[in-house]
Amino acid sequence: MDMTFENVPGFTLNLHPSEKYLCSVCKSYILMPPVFLNPKHGFICGYCHQYKRFFLNKDEMLLPQELYEDLALSMRFPCEFCEYFVVFNGLAATHEVQCSKRIFRCPLSDVNRWFLGPEKPCDWQDNDGKSMVAHVKEKHKEFILQSPFEIRLRDLNCGEKQIYIAILNNRKIISIMVEDDEERNCIILRCRSNKVGHPELNHQCRIEIISPNSPKIFNYETNVYPLGAKIIERGRDTCTLWMGEFDEDGVLRLNFAPSLLERGRPRKSLPQNIDYNKQPYHDHCY
Repeated sequence: MDMTFENVPGFTLNLHPSEKYLCSVCKSYILMPPVFLNPKHGFICGYCHQYKRFFLNKDEMLLPQELYEDLALSMRFPCEFCEYFVVFNGLAATHEVQCSKRIFRCPLSDVNRWFLGPEKPCDWQDNDGKSMVAHVKEKHKEFILQSPFEIRLRDLNCGEKQIYIAILNNRKIISIMVEDDEERNCIILRCRSNKVGHPELNHQCRIEIISPNSPKIFNYETNVYPLGAKIIERGRDTCTLWMGEFDEDGVLRLNFAPSLLERGRPRKSLPQNIDYNKQPYHDHCY
């Protein structure tokens, strides 16, 4: 039996958007804790709260909303893309990233609002990966990284937020969001793909830092989630590079590969001696 709104008994349902259930920042249902209230902005969902440094001053007040969180546990909220319901907590993202009717927005749209800067967001959207690749090639050539996917460290350490786009093939792209945290002297990278499916069957990124003045190569790994997915970032969902450890003449090289080669297998670390950007792989497990 399909679990739609019509056959879920015993729960309070609210099918119409209402400000008291919407995040004031992303304008979507408040589905993830922790929930806060800011006198200036209003209610803030857990997803947006993790980026509060981008839109709140350090001295601005945040009031925990435990009462809302308790109430929301007895509710079901409509998926943005289909007729299914989602529940309040971090599991809401599980359905979102797997929804077969999910609509993907351009990497230069407001799905990456925190990293766009003053540029006007692109409003292109579709549910087909091939058309997104064609759109990026036509409209956003200046953001595309050529293979091998390399970024000079001196281009990152400039106190700004940047977006790069790596095209893997005619259907798959990875957007790389770069945040320069001058206060902590580090670079934070986030990688997101235009794919649906279970996060464990998405891509993994291996990052190499290569310096012309040092024989040592620094290696990092980070997970790749679907573009625009509202997840609470944890652990290896991002990659932090402490700039004091590297020569600014160094190069950051990105290698992408499926994080699982077969269904049911545990996650494997990426072998260190393969150029994944040149290796063919199959989509049978996606």
